[in-house]
Amino acid sequence: MGGHVSLGFNTGRPVIQSGIDSVRHPTRQFFFSAAGMSTQLLINEVILDWPHGPGVSGEFERGVLASGIATVVFYFTVGRDSQVSDVQQMSVNSSLSKWDLTAIFGGVAATDVVRILLKPRYAHFFAYPAPKHGLTVGMRLPL
Repeated sequence: MGGHVSLGFNTGRPVIQSGIDSVRHPTRQFFFSAAGMSTQLLINEVILDWPHGPGVSGEFERGVLASGIATVVFYFTVGRDSQVSDVQQMSVNSSLSKWDLTAIFGGVAATDVVRILLKPRYAHFFAYPAPKHGLTVGMRLPL
């Protein structure tokens, strides 16, 4: 896209800077800002649509799906209003508002959640019964 990507810092947080002049090339900056979430949601779609054999999905597959959904949730809640936020950049460099972007990306992520809940392959994706502890929510780390 003609920019020189670099790693910088904004109030101590690492930020990937596009190097694109967003005044001269707002469309390029929009696509750069949307690339990460779009790629993550595309990966979720591939995993959800890819023909699988019988059996339970693996932890890696579940982790990729969960991180894709969590990334969208983060960017449209806590990470929404920062000066260097991708959502802020997309809104500034297009005719879309932050709410429009939330509806687009959040709608895809919400659809993924529904698809995960409806597929037997992902039974107990978000919570599952634990024999000695009642119900386990989230993940379990072997100690």
